[in-house]
Amino acid sequence: MFSTIYRKTKEIERRLRRSFGQDISTPAGRRAAWWYFMLIDHAVLRILWKNFHRLDDEVWRSNHPSPKMLRRLRDKAGLRTVVNLRGAAGHAAYLFEREACDALGIEMIDLHMSAHHPPPRASLVTLIDILRTAPKPMLLHCKSGADRTGLAAALYLHILKGVPLEKARRQLHWRFLHFRHGTAGVQDFFFDHYLATADGMPLEDWIRIRYDETELARAFAEKRGQDPAPAVERARDVKAMLEGLLEDEAPEPVGQDIRRKPQESIGNDRVS
Repeated sequence: MFSTIYRKTKEIERRLRRSFGQDISTPAGRRAAWWYFMLIDHAVLRILWKNFHRLDDEVWRSNHPSPKMLRRLRDKAGLRTVVNLRGAAGHAAYLFEREACDALGIEMIDLHMSAHHPPPRASLVTLIDILRTAPKPMLLHCKSGADRTGLAAALYLHILKGVPLEKARRQLHWRFLHFRHGTAGVQDFFFDHYLATADGMPLEDWIRIRYDETELARAFAEKRGQDPAPAVERARDVKAMLEGLLEDEAPEPVGQDIRRKPQESIGNDRVS
């Protein structure tokens, strides 16, 4: 019963998402988009709770930032880059963030990551390159700053800063509102799968050479006692879609310097 209610609620939300909130070019459109941002995207909850945490002197993590928060970070901390792990979606939250970054002179990099599905290898390689080459100080965020952001933060600390994996992966923790017992647990299982299959290979090398998201999807489904076939098919679909977007939109090949000017992006927020 609860799953039926959940599916129906999500379908209503999807219809609302498609009906308004995708235009801020007119006063009426901007008002509608603001209500969409506050209520449907839950920005009203983020007014008091920002899930903001410092990783080191150069990188922070948070939930989806407001324009006011971006201005404050630029003015007080010199923020230079925002990494938006929700992708280049056309909804109000993205439009207001893009507008603010452009006005403030902050470089905004859009990369789609999923909270509930295995991350494609191409997306992970691109993320690592972003973390390595993009101007800092840098803010990492998704919607809630819990799952996708937790994975990105763990990769940054372990691969770029040499923090032991056991400590770095604590960026996926309930204190950041991440809970591993649902489908978002695929983020934790990503590291479990690495440790089980790497044979001592460093994490970045494993991602670039050996990692296979379809195998991760299969193993995660089996761990949860589910039929792995739908999960594997879903992982293949997501991989094909996102790799196609990366090929179409990336100005340089994956693995090279991917710093972008405003308005350039990789991926979108169509899969969650």
